[in-house]
Amino acid sequence: MYCSKRVVLSFLAFVVAGFIFSGCYGISFGINDYKAEASEDFQWEFEAAGLQSIDAATSNGEIIYHGVDGGRVNVHATLTVKARNESTAISIKEQTEVRAEKEGDVLRIVANRPKLTNINIMVRYEITGPPSLNLKFNTSNGRIEVAGHNAAIDAQTSNGRIFVRGSRGDINLNTSNGRIDLEDVRGAVEAHTSNGRINLVGDTDGVNLHTSNGKITADIGTLSREGIFHTSNGEVNVRVHDGNAPMQVKTSNGAVELAIPENFSGQVDAYSSSGKVETEIPVKIITLKKNHLVGELGNGGDSKIQVSTSNGKVHLMFAE
Repeated sequence: MYCSKRVVLSFLAFVVAGFIFSGCYGISFGINDYKAEASEDFQWEFEAAGLQSIDAATSNGEIIYHGVDGGRVNVHATLTVKARNESTAISIKEQTEVRAEKEGDVLRIVANRPKLTNINIMVRYEITGPPSLNLKFNTSNGRIEVAGHNAAIDAQTSNGRIFVRGSRGDINLNTSNGRIDLEDVRGAVEAHTSNGRINLVGDTDGVNLHTSNGKITADIGTLSREGIFHTSNGEVNVRVHDGNAPMQVKTSNGAVELAIPENFSGQVDAYSSSGKVETEIPVKIITLKKNHLVGELGNGGDSKIQVSTSNGKVHLMFAE
């Protein structure tokens, strides 16, 4: 492991002193908006040989990971403490432990902070490493971003956006308050948010998208296994270009637009409690009402499309 340390002291708009010496972090102090602040920068470098996964956790702060070619993992952590006065901020900073260390085939990055009120303690991680490592990230308050990755991702935040781009492994994402965006992904996808929209673009080996309050948009090249798209409040717009997997599309309040592959064969059951059901797809009718359509698609079969909304229109079509 390699680490470095740089210290700079500053107050208000002028520099009081500066020092440079060996170690594994950097420190700066300042006062902004009548609040005292103490911060520390940590940097580690690890050989990736023998590692299978990275487990990073922080209670308040963002986590960013970029997959890069090479045999090393680089970790940059920033600890920031805001308090009512300078001495308290420095004291709490010194009581907060940030560390990164190998435990077998896992690289663990953790922040242990004192349990205090009226103190803002934030620890941010920016990590680069091989795309082949499994990732497990957890923060209570902050965004999570992963780019250029080929292995499994398990990411959770209580309050913040999650963004995954260029992933080729299975994905499990959870946020209590924030949007979820997935771009150019392949693999099984589980994504849940209590308050925020979900956007997905890619090929999926099964997908489960759920939000309690927000719109769902998905543009899927090939859907290999069941697709589930649920929101309690918001529109749902799903386009699937290839595959014959079953789908469940549901919203309690909003319109639904579903585009399916032209060669799809199976069953369809589309219902709106307060709205019309429209289709541009040829259907062998079993039940046809203004707000309810049940029928057979293509050559029939067991694969079933279920669509429902409590308040809004349902529109079915072929994906272009």
